[in-house]
Amino acid sequence: MQSVLTSWGRMAYERRAGDGPALILLHGTGCSSEGWCGVVAQLPAQMAYVALDFRGHGQSTVPTAPFTLDDLASDVLDLLSQLRLEEVWLAGHSLGGMVAMAVAERSAAACGLVLLEGWTRLAVVQQAYEPGRFYGALGAEAIATIEEQHRAMREGFGPGLWAHFWASVERFDAAPYLARATIPIWEVYGGMGQRPGAPEALAVPERPNIHELWIPDAGHYLPHERPREVAAACLQALIEGDNTRPWYHGSPLMLASLRPGSTITRDRALARVFSHKPTLVVQDVDERGQHILKHSGAQPGFLYRIAEELRPGDVYPHPRTTMPPGQEWLTLRTLRVELIERTAIVASEILTTAEIKALARGPKKQ
Repeated sequence: MQSVLTSWGRMAYERRAGDGPALILLHGTGCSSEGWCGVVAQLPAQMAYVALDFRGHGQSTVPTAPFTLDDLASDVLDLLSQLRLEEVWLAGHSLGGMVAMAVAERSAAACGLVLLEGWTRLAVVQQAYEPGRFYGALGAEAIATIEEQHRAMREGFGPGLWAHFWASVERFDAAPYLARATIPIWEVYGGMGQRPGAPEALAVPERPNIHELWIPDAGHYLPHERPREVAAACLQALIEGDNTRPWYHGSPLMLASLRPGSTITRDRALARVFSHKPTLVVQDVDERGQHILKHSGAQPGFLYRIAEELRPGDVYPHPRTTMPPGQEWLTLRTLRVELIERTAIVASEILTTAEIKALARGPKKQ
């Protein structure tokens, strides 16, 4: 694993580079980044992620000074800064979900959240669930491993440090944040041991940007017990994001469907440019200071909207995009499309010969 130096010691993390916003994986109490292995194995190979170890967990340094849940959120923000990650999705299990909400409340870098029993506040657990569902259907060996990790983590902290930290967890309340958050949020829960009225007891507000997903017959340790379903939930969240935004495709050809490997985007203007079959696309600023796309395309074309719902595994981030992260995606199956516009060449958008030559030369050396 890699690590970064902090004021309290070294924070360990595992990173896989890729395209699009990175998925930041935040583990639960007593666990570590290793607990995400089953989930990571189910993610597309092109997908970027970072799995970190909180203070005193996994391979990170055990701190010697008191700390709080907000300090864990600061650690995550510091890591994002050091890795120069400006757009991320945060997936957190239990304590990790609570930290994810604290991060999102403080940073515009959070594009969305996947909360795996990341409690609005700790008190909702007993209100929503019966005792005895904690480990779900995990086997004895897996349970013993989790319990041993938790015991070793607790024993590693100095006197009073863990109690000080846990008091901050008990004080945590994300209800005000959830009531005003605008980013997409996926609340994922195990279905085992629900009490009557569990959805209401979990204190998640009904808002258009918040989605609930229940995994039947699953306990609390979702990344360990149901990694395939967790990976699917993360993919669905990244794909849908704001589900009010359609997907587009631009082409110089008349089409009824897209074959696998086609480029799609949620940026309508970018799809319209692609309809002209350009070999070069750049972002520019016009005389009014507005951002525009300029390109080398010369053919009129067609703008299409994807005419069916996308599911996990239908698309993945374009591995060789020249556009900002998250704008270009490639399809993995045949998709139906509907024609919404015949596109004409706009003269002001065409790159001049001089501009193309200047781009080919690259930036001037200082």
